[in-house]
Amino acid sequence: MLQKLKSIVRSIRNSLTAKSFCSVGVLIAVVGFLSDSTSVISFISQLRGDDTSSLSVVRARLKPYRVSPGNTEGQDDVFVQLQLRNYGKDPVYLTSAKIEIVKSDTATLGRPGVFGQCVLTDDPNSNTPLKIAPGDTVWLSVSDSIHLPGLAAWLEGGVLNDIHVPTPEEPFTITENFFVDEVNQNFLKLYGPDSAIQLTLYSGNRKELQTFDIKLAEGKDIFAKDGSLQQDWFIANWMYPRWVRGKMDASCKDEPS
Repeated sequence: MLQKLKSIVRSIRNSLTAKSFCSVGVLIAVVGFLSDSTSVISFISQLRGDDTSSLSVVRARLKPYRVSPGNTEGQDDVFVQLQLRNYGKDPVYLTSAKIEIVKSDTATLGRPGVFGQCVLTDDPNSNTPLKIAPGDTVWLSVSDSIHLPGLAAWLEGGVLNDIHVPTPEEPFTITENFFVDEVNQNFLKLYGPDSAIQLTLYSGNRKELQTFDIKLAEGKDIFAKDGSLQQDWFIANWMYPRWVRGKMDASCKDEPS
């Protein structure tokens, strides 16, 4: 292991300035626990933002901000939860994330924010880097919220009277699957046919890694694993909102509430 590290240091030293070399040396010391030189190189290159990755969004969904049906505060605001998979051969280290709303004249970023484990803000200094090993799948929440004007007015207008959630204690879908199309149609009318959540993931100090566009009005149900919004999950959690404190031993591989 020592010989491998020496070889890495010599290689890096030949191509970097003395100042950069010192920074890299610190990183190598910090990641001395890694199993081999390949892991060390991957860790350094991604924290410096020199690497690209092969991430894919498996599932995406909107988490309502509202705490209870009777609480009207922030009822038009939602958060984005994503399940990401690393199809590359090297680990990926995510240091920050940013969302924007594109191709919409009405939907914008919201004011509320969420913080905690497996949550990334747009400030890398405020986050704990999230590692995704090759072949691994993890859940990520974005700190910033999305403001969807007219959302509460539509959903509180009686359209959910005949919609049922089979498991209110753990809402994850609705019985009336056809309502997914209703959600898409109303999102199209309210926010535009091409409106989308643009998610940008970063490594290092705000070095862009990958960008994904998730269409607001092209959602599907919980069985879809192509990165589309799970509209049935959203409706179930709108009808039975819940915010559950994370377990102490939970990991980002665990599905969030």
